[in-house]
Amino acid sequence: MQLERFCKNCSGSHCIATAEPDWQKPEAACPTCDGRGCDDCQGGWFTVEGCPSRYVGEMWQVITMAELMDKGLLPDPGGLLDQCHWFIEAAKWYKNDQAIAKTEELKRR
Repeated sequence: MQLERFCKNCSGSHCIATAEPDWQKPEAACPTCDGRGCDDCQGGWFTVEGCPSRYVGEMWQVITMAELMDKGLLPDPGGLLDQCHWFIEAAKWYKNDQAIAKTEELKRR
C-alpha cells in the first residue's frame, strides 16, 4: 500500500490529510479475502477510515525504503548484495503486494 496514493502529504508518522475538508476516504482491496469478497468488506473492497498509516503500522518505514530502492537509493551503503536480508525480503513482499493490488484495481474498473 503506497500511503501517498491515499494522502499526498503522508509522512507515516502523523496524519495531515484527514483534517483537510476536501479529503475523500479512499478504498483499498480487502487484505482478508484478497479482493474476493468476505464479511469484513464490501465486494472485496473497504473504505479506509481515518489515517491510512494506522493500517500499516511500522511497515510504513519498510514501504518508504522499498519505494526509495526503486529510485536507486538503498538503506545501507553499497549495492544490493550489501543490504540486510530482512530488507530484501520485505521489499520483494512489498513489490509483489503492489503488483497484486494494481491487478485487482484494474479488474475493478
